[in-house]
Amino acid sequence: MYRKKENLRNISLFVTFIFIIVCLIISTTICGFSKEKYLIGFSNLEFCHSWRSGLNEALTNEVNKYQDMEIVITDAQTSVDKQIADIEDLITKGVDLLIVSPVKGEPLRGILDTVKDAGLPMILFDRYIPGWENYDNVHFIHTSNYDLGLVSAFYSVKLLIDKYGEPKGKIVQIEGLAGSTPAILRKEAFEKIISYFPDIEIVASQPTNWSRKEGIDVTENLMLAHPDTDLIYNHCDTSGVGTVIALENMGLAGDVFVVCASDAFQESIKYILEGKMHMVNFYGWGAREIINSARKVLAGEEAPKEILLPTKTFTAGNAEDYYNPNEVFATTKK
Repeated sequence: MYRKKENLRNISLFVTFIFIIVCLIISTTICGFSKEKYLIGFSNLEFCHSWRSGLNEALTNEVNKYQDMEIVITDAQTSVDKQIADIEDLITKGVDLLIVSPVKGEPLRGILDTVKDAGLPMILFDRYIPGWENYDNVHFIHTSNYDLGLVSAFYSVKLLIDKYGEPKGKIVQIEGLAGSTPAILRKEAFEKIISYFPDIEIVASQPTNWSRKEGIDVTENLMLAHPDTDLIYNHCDTSGVGTVIALENMGLAGDVFVVCASDAFQESIKYILEGKMHMVNFYGWGAREIINSARKVLAGEEAPKEILLPTKTFTAGNAEDYYNPNEVFATTKK
């Protein structure tokens, strides 16, 4: 009798054990996650630029919504060599997924194989690495830098027509970091549209490091060399704010059109309201889209290969609705 009860007890324990295992398997399958906590590694190209530090904060806030995720962020300091070392270090640390915003695309081609060989998924943000589309483990989330250049060019032509009654005038172009994907695409698109108007001339073009100080210095030098400039096209409004400051120092603020491809700092919105800047596009951080994609990938679900983020253009016609000096960027309507 005792042996029979013991056997029944063992069978009961065995059934309970099997039931728990099955529940765990079902739970893991439904939720898609099997680890207690996933480590996300983000290699940012720099921290100094306000847009970049804002991106760090946005991603951190998004990750903190989930108890099963954490993030570690590295600063490449706009150095390709340091970014390669950062990515290799993140792999060594055992991250489960990499997010990379490349300093420059072409010099980082080797990273595609490095990450694939490590068996890790990777999300490129903002900038691509040539050949990324040929890697099954790589996804790309971005706003179209080419479109930002197109929109900037079309609005520049409009401003010059408003001034002269026809498409003519002289333009100075202040570029971003030489060799970076955004600078290449924003320049290429802008120049393509301007080339259709023979009486509009780009009289000078010079790179900066997305820097306000360089924006000031380059603007002053190019305006001295080309005092009859009608419009200054900046690849971003960090250098664009520098352009406005330089024009103020030269007594030319408001007399020369200032158009910026991105990023829509509140300072730029203020300048638009004052008539010292004339257009800027907002380039969002896409934190929700990035982390949503990361979670899908980690869960073994299908995630979009490429996501194109929306943008918004600010001019005198809508700047007032988005001006809030208590915010850094023009992200929400009042």
